[in-house]
Amino acid sequence: MTKTILCVLLILAPAWHLAVTTPDSRFYVRQEREETPDRTLLSWEKREARRDTDDGRHTRAEDVAALAEKIGTEKAGRFDYTVSLKEYDCRRRYLRFREVHYYDSKGAELYAAEPVKDFNAEWTKPVPGTAAEQLFELACEKPVELQD
Repeated sequence: MTKTILCVLLILAPAWHLAVTTPDSRFYVRQEREETPDRTLLSWEKREARRDTDDGRHTRAEDVAALAEKIGTEKAGRFDYTVSLKEYDCRRRYLRFREVHYYDSKGAELYAAEPVKDFNAEWTKPVPGTAAEQLFELACEKPVELQD
C-alpha cells in the first residue's frame, strides 16, 4: 500500500528540472509559471548547495550558520535546500524574491523566511553572467536549455 501511494505521489508531483549549475549550487525550476495582474511572472525555484565541491560545502556552511541564528544550531544542521518563489518583470528586466522556504533532506520545512525582515524583497536587476541572469532568461522564456 505504501509503495502504491508513493508511486502516485511521484507521478502527480510537479517535476523539478535542473536549470543552472554553478561551482557552489544547483538550481532547479518548474516549468509552470503564473502571470500576475501586473503582468509579471511568478516562478518556483529550488537551490541546493553542492556537497561535491569546496565552494558548495562553504556555501552550505554559510547557509546553516545564517539559519542557525533564526532556528538554532541543531535544527539548522539538517538544512538541505531552499525553495523560493520569485517574481520576474520581464519587460523591465527586474526580479525579486516573494517567498523563501528552507527544507531538510526529507522535505520537512525548517523555516519560512519573511520578506523584508529576512531577505530583500525589493526589485533588483539580475547581474550579467550569473545564475540569477540565467534563471531570469529561463523564466522570461529566452532560449536557455534545461540540463535534464
